[in-house]
Amino acid sequence: MGKEETNIITMESLILEIIKARGKTYKEVADDIGIHYKTFHGILHRPNTMKADLLFKLSDYLGFDLEWMKNSLGYAESKDVFSVAIPRMPRELRESQRKGVLANIDDFIKEDPENLTGIADRVYKLYFMNDFYILDVLLPEDDEIVEEAVNRGKTIYCCVMKPIINRAPGRVSLRPQVYTAKELIKRIISERM
Repeated sequence: MGKEETNIITMESLILEIIKARGKTYKEVADDIGIHYKTFHGILHRPNTMKADLLFKLSDYLGFDLEWMKNSLGYAESKDVFSVAIPRMPRELRESQRKGVLANIDDFIKEDPENLTGIADRVYKLYFMNDFYILDVLLPEDDEIVEEAVNRGKTIYCCVMKPIINRAPGRVSLRPQVYTAKELIKRIISERM
């Protein structure tokens, strides 16, 4: 019934996507950071083998934020309710990831065009119910992701979208809109239906 493959998000898979989004090759990156190409290739293709010093070098070289990486992988620690904005995915990576997520959404819409909730559930499960990743990929760059609360040990993320003036007669709203990942998915699906 469609693309139900899994999209496991690991530190190594995110770094591979960043390298690709930056238009670099593994060999080029390995040479530039001073590691043998075959060693680097092996580390990137075997989860949980990367050491901290290599991660720090890659963060500096490729320009990604380690706090963003922690959030993407679900390791964020709870902070105060509505803490400061959380770092976002590098632009090139977000654009490439967004294309893939939107393609999956479009495929699901083609298969079942009347089932908004069912499509949203499928998208949510396809990306392992990773609220942070979903928000980071689908949310426009100028909008913010914040921690809303912690529920049973899981950090709940939401997004704060800048206000859009509603041009309907007599209706102007300048309040920012707050969405959870699932609500944002539904909004995007309904706009694409």
